[in-house]
Amino acid sequence: MIVKPVKINLKVSFPKKIKWGVAFNKNFEVQSFFSAIQLINKSRVTSIYSNGFNEAKEIAEKNGVSEFTNDLNAFLNNEVDIVYLADNSNEFYKNAKEILEKKKFLLCEKPTSISSNEIEDLIEIAQQKNAKVIINYSHRFNPLVVKAKELIDKQVIGKIHSISASYHIDFLPDESSIYKSKLSGISVLRDLGNQMIDLLQYLGGDIKEIKSFGDKLLYKNPQNDFLISALKFENNFYGNISVSYLSKKPINRIEILGHNGSILIENIFDKKKSPTILTINLFGEAKKVFRKRINKTFIMLKNSQKDFLKNENISPSLFDALKNFKIIEEIEKQIT
Repeated sequence: MIVKPVKINLKVSFPKKIKWGVAFNKNFEVQSFFSAIQLINKSRVTSIYSNGFNEAKEIAEKNGVSEFTNDLNAFLNNEVDIVYLADNSNEFYKNAKEILEKKKFLLCEKPTSISSNEIEDLIEIAQQKNAKVIINYSHRFNPLVVKAKELIDKQVIGKIHSISASYHIDFLPDESSIYKSKLSGISVLRDLGNQMIDLLQYLGGDIKEIKSFGDKLLYKNPQNDFLISALKFENNFYGNISVSYLSKKPINRIEILGHNGSILIENIFDKKKSPTILTINLFGEAKKVFRKRINKTFIMLKNSQKDFLKNENISPSLFDALKNFKIIEEIEKQIT
């Protein structure tokens, strides 16, 4: 049963300096978080947890944090205002649940090894504890994506008839033992597809129907390395998603087609320092092109902390993750 959203008004008084706690799986890259948090005013990391003691020690020493442990209970007994959970392993649900039992504010990376039923459990716990959870679907925080959504909502390009997204990378299976295991739940769908589903539902609204094909085109491992889906939105227009771990020189973009024009977003997924490019092409007008270099982690942290401090309704939330995982599970039924 899906738990309905409840507006929560918390009366929380934050100290002048926000104390962050970082809990991460030893295989998760978190240095980008520490680099970005240093740019956020009134914030500092005071405590670190990892399931690997050496990894916790290494990242703590690298970033000048005195408290670190591989004991989650000890970590949760430390005085922190916000917990950042970086974990895409099978431990995500258990760790998130324990954190929500003791802390009011949780920022976590997008889950991969989780079910919609477990997300519903986390929603129920968060509501019982008056806790807030932000999910780092990082591409939503890109200002040019936000601008594209504003143009769609204002019907600047007229009635939408299709939105498509492609996200392809070169990812060798032997780079990750997680990828090679069926038990992990990690797949090109739950990794790259997860992000595309979220982006399309953010831009176009709820997905009504979906038809998908997945395959092992190159890497003969338990998980598919390619996925393509055709979908229909509640608002009666269409879209498609294609993702893979196969491309050394991919073309990654989002295309939004309307009756009076089109919107193209490029380089949104590029991890290098290439600028994101937004192209707006309206009937009867000159093409407009905007370029912006984005530090997604910095923007995500800045917006998340602002929402926590102002006690505003937060997004992306567990409810957004739940909608995405309902779609993911439907796709898995079709391609299994």
